[in-house]
Amino acid sequence: MDLLLPFSVRAEDRVKRFTKDVEKAAIFCLAELDRNKGGLIRKKPPEKILFVAEACYPIWLVPWGNVTLLFDGIGLRKRTVPFDILPDMNVFLREIKANAKSTDAYLDFLSHNINYFQSFAGKGKKIVRGLIADPSFVKDFGSFLSKAKRVNGPISGKVVLTPFMDKAAVESSVAGLSELRNDLENDLRELNHIVKVLIKMTDEHIKNLTRQNEKIRQRSEKEVSRFKSQAFRKTERMRRRYEKKILHVQKGAEAQIKQLQQPREDLEKRKMQLVEYVKNCEAELSSSEEKKDESSLESWRLELKKSRGELSEIEKNLSKIESDVQNVKRERDVQISQLEAEFDAKSKALMSGLEKIINARDTKIALNEEKIKALKDYTSAFIGSISKIVDMRRSAIADLEKFGLQKPRRKYAVAYVPFFLAC
Repeated sequence: MDLLLPFSVRAEDRVKRFTKDVEKAAIFCLAELDRNKGGLIRKKPPEKILFVAEACYPIWLVPWGNVTLLFDGIGLRKRTVPFDILPDMNVFLREIKANAKSTDAYLDFLSHNINYFQSFAGKGKKIVRGLIADPSFVKDFGSFLSKAKRVNGPISGKVVLTPFMDKAAVESSVAGLSELRNDLENDLRELNHIVKVLIKMTDEHIKNLTRQNEKIRQRSEKEVSRFKSQAFRKTERMRRRYEKKILHVQKGAEAQIKQLQQPREDLEKRKMQLVEYVKNCEAELSSSEEKKDESSLESWRLELKKSRGELSEIEKNLSKIESDVQNVKRERDVQISQLEAEFDAKSKALMSGLEKIINARDTKIALNEEKIKALKDYTSAFIGSISKIVDMRRSAIADLEKFGLQKPRRKYAVAYVPFFLAC
């Protein structure tokens, strides 16, 4: 079924009827205005209007998804549709799967290909013969299409231009445009598939690293428990040895002190006797002085001197005993302190192995945590780059649909656009 568009449409604010005769008169006036009237200067005879004929230009209406495309029936027009060429996604998928077995290889692949989807590989173009995609023309055509009349037979009284592009040629052009749209939609599917593959592989590696960390912690707990048990037994055995050594030092010091202090009691007793005797001598000496008994005075003087000398010697001996006792105690304390320090050092040396186990565990876990963070960061960067390309692809597909009328059709049709030829 064909359609015939009106040459002109009555204005909404027009009061008088706009008949076909008025339309013809207007066309004649326009042709007359354009006719060369001749003149004296150029010595050219005036032109004559040989004929004014109404003709019909064929435009194909083609259903294409949710829009209707317009194709030039004569085939004078063509539309070049540019598009961006994506990087080779099949190569990327093959490479990512080849490097997915090892986390280190997978991370290395991601880091070296982080810019793979940062830009397009190049520019391409698709030439669609006959496609009319001028937005202003399509818009105007759509507004007139609602006024079109159905034509069931030949159009009489008009020069009807026969479409140079038949339905097969139009279908071929539409197939090329559909192929482009399918390619763009396939790109979307491939890009979304790559995103899913990236997310799946990254999740698998993250889960694997998380499991590794859990196993590391479990092994470390067992090693720490076993080490602590062994270290505790060794430390206790060593503690008993050092306690014996300290006890031996203490007993030795006590024996020395006891030996040194053996004369002390006799000396203290003798000292007390001498102190009393000195007091007695001093009293007797004082009495002799009062009596002026020279012989007695001299005798008590000698006794006093002798007693004081013996008392001084006793005090020296007592002082030496006290000094020797203090030396023994200091030596005892030094030896005990050395033994305790030696025990502490050896205990710490035993426990240093525990620190090595914990440090080794923390290092391994930290390395895996760094890998997990790198996996998340790289994958996020890839998804961000791919999302931008996906948005561009969707925009490109949407732009294709802007070529046509936003009025879907079910069947092909030819719409004839009238125009006038003046000769």
